Amino acid sequence: MPGLAETLLAFGLMLGGHEMGHGLEADRQNVPFKSGLVWHAGTNDKKKLARIANAGLEGQGILSRALLGTKIEKSVRVASALNNLGYALIPGSVTGGVGDVRMIEQTKGKKARQFAQGALVASAISDIVRESNSNIGLGYGQSTSGTPMLILRGRF
Repeated sequence: MPGLAETLLAFGLMLGGHEMGHGLEADRQNVPFKSGLVWHAGTNDKKKLARIANAGLEGQGILSRALLGTKIEKSVRVASALNNLGYALIPGSVTGGVGDVRMIEQTKGKKARQFAQGALVASAISDIVRESNSNIGLGYGQSTSGTPMLILRGRF
């Protein structure tokens, strides 16, 4: 059973990976970006906003996979799963902003939001049941236009 310090470290890493994803995508899109409890991007371009919203969820998944095989892998997978479930079940921001999943809905439509929520739940379940040090599983991703995707990961 992981200790409190390991659990807090895992949650901090997942939240950091999430925010890193937003910031990197905003930079890639050449969009001014302010991070924090509520992020703000200096654009009204729906495609760019969709990409930035999805990138936070992707960044967290990338960091989670990067920590496979480490001592804190199990805590990271649980933290990632709980974070994904939180975004799926509470699509709006609890901190007063739009929230990533609602931003996906505003930019890509209701079906995209519903798919994003389903992909986040599937990814969370995959994180929880995946064997230690295994890269095989389901992950959250996005297309080049910012449409949410469910990705099958692994070596075949």
